[in-house]
Amino acid sequence: MIKKLSSDYGQIKIHKNTIAQIAEITASQISGVEKVGFLCYGYLGKLLAKILSPFNIRRTGVEITKDVKISIPIVVKYGYNVADVAYQVQKEIAQKIKNYLNIDTSNIDVKIKKVEGR
Repeated sequence: MIKKLSSDYGQIKIHKNTIAQIAEITASQISGVEKVGFLCYGYLGKLLAKILSPFNIRRTGVEITKDVKISIPIVVKYGYNVADVAYQVQKEIAQKIKNYLNIDTSNIDVKIKKVEGR
């Protein structure tokens, strides 16, 4: 499904993969985040990311109804407070989606897959 907006000039259609891509890029830039999306799933995830990237298929889920719901998997770096990192991911994604697309996100689920590094 596509989020539809309109302006004085006509319709604006934002594909859910665009929202997922902004969410993944934003999450990857947050201190304490080691991996995002398919990369959270080890070797198989890397392989899937490589195979599916030309088709713009992402592991981050976006559901569009009246509101936008985002579900994003991450791996947290060892030594960081997991809850704080997850909160920061939620906050930054909501802010970027609002700034870049003018869409309010009411629900951002962060799925912590593991803690990695040392």
